[in-house]
Amino acid sequence: MFVKSLLVFWLIANVVNTPERLRRFMIVLSLAGGPLALTAILNYRAGVFMEGATAVKRITGYDAPLTQNPNDLALMLNLLVPLAIGLLLTRPRPLLRTLLFMTIGLEAVGIILTFSRAGFLAMGVTTVAWLWKFRRRRERGWVIAILVLGIACLPLLPSGYTQRLATMVNAKADPTGSAQARWRDTVAAIGYVRENP
Repeated sequence: MFVKSLLVFWLIANVVNTPERLRRFMIVLSLAGGPLALTAILNYRAGVFMEGATAVKRITGYDAPLTQNPNDLALMLNLLVPLAIGLLLTRPRPLLRTLLFMTIGLEAVGIILTFSRAGFLAMGVTTVAWLWKFRRRRERGWVIAILVLGIACLPLLPSGYTQRLATMVNAKADPTGSAQARWRDTVAAIGYVRENP
């Protein structure tokens, strides 16, 4: 897997060597998030959940090594959202602009449907960063409109989503035990770093 990743990055570095090729690569990469997000939505609607998950039903991810786990899928989608937003800032043609808006919307829904706490946090940080960046730009109206739309969609969140997010501050409430395990790992890591700076 690692060698494949190195080969792909080497290939990209040697092929994407002009600004126009970089732009095309970014467009393809941004739009590639659409099928990932659409798979998350379709899996949720069809009830395709991870085996053995009884306390919290979580979808299976996209059938690929880097996106099969719902947490990994959410983080991959979170990596692609800023790319699509950056492309929107270049004021592309109307068709591409529409596709990018649709992809960003699908990716946001896909991130939510993974029930990934890390995915939610990453999406929140991205949102705050873009709000900060746009605070003095003329595009801030779009950001405010998207924020209002997001708030209006809160009642549409899947059942159990807010309870899942609540386990970030109350790890004992997580019926799966993963929040408690991550808290123990974090405490152990902090202790290890403190003893071995």
